[in-house]
Amino acid sequence: MDPLNSDKISARQLYVLLFAALLAPMVRALPGWTAATAGEGAWLTGLLALPPLLVEGWMVFALLRRHSGGLAEAYRAAFGDVLGKGVILIYMVWALFLLSLSARLYGERMLSAGYRGGSLPVFLLVLLALVLWMGRRKLAAFARAAEIFYLVLSIALGLVLLFSILDVTPEHVLPVWFSDLPGILAASAVPVGVLSAGIFAAFVAGQVERREDDRRRGFRWLTAGCVPAALLQFGVLSQLGPKLSASM
Repeated sequence: MDPLNSDKISARQLYVLLFAALLAPMVRALPGWTAATAGEGAWLTGLLALPPLLVEGWMVFALLRRHSGGLAEAYRAAFGDVLGKGVILIYMVWALFLLSLSARLYGERMLSAGYRGGSLPVFLLVLLALVLWMGRRKLAAFARAAEIFYLVLSIALGLVLLFSILDVTPEHVLPVWFSDLPGILAASAVPVGVLSAGIFAAFVAGQVERREDDRRRGFRWLTAGCVPAALLQFGVLSQLGPKLSASM
């Protein structure tokens, strides 16, 4: 195959795409939704989400291990053609719901950021047109662009976390007692749910150049994703406190 015409990406590029894609939902959802249930210990939910996410990742790798294609092919092989297509349809409906929800939230954010006199439908049409345009282009080109944005996001995230943690108000995040554990464990479902959206990346696994160490690398990236989730929550909670974080 001509490498110039191929549309393959590396596993690292796929993980970079996942990190960049899941960062915004983490920032938007985790601090407030977990603080409402877990209080001062909400920042621990990002770490407690790691074990179930590792199990989920192991299941996905087990499905893909014997199939050169993506998750859709693996489901058809595992459940049969009819039932497999039914499972894929459920994923498609859920992906459409997440896309619609995200488009609405980001459209409202653009309006609140300085375009208060604008029209929400116009912003939504622009956002969805941009998504359609990107979806029709090559995955490899999109992955290369995502690597650049990933570097910018990582630097910005590191600076935000550094300055927020340097100005900690300890009583907003400590102490955490054993009596707080039920609420913390219950709130851990939030980061598990947010980060589980990364399973949609498995549908393009057929376009990933696979290597022997991809599984270990994937688990390392998953761990690296849970740590920033905990630090993001720690930074927000230490600045605002659990009550204000939940109300906002």
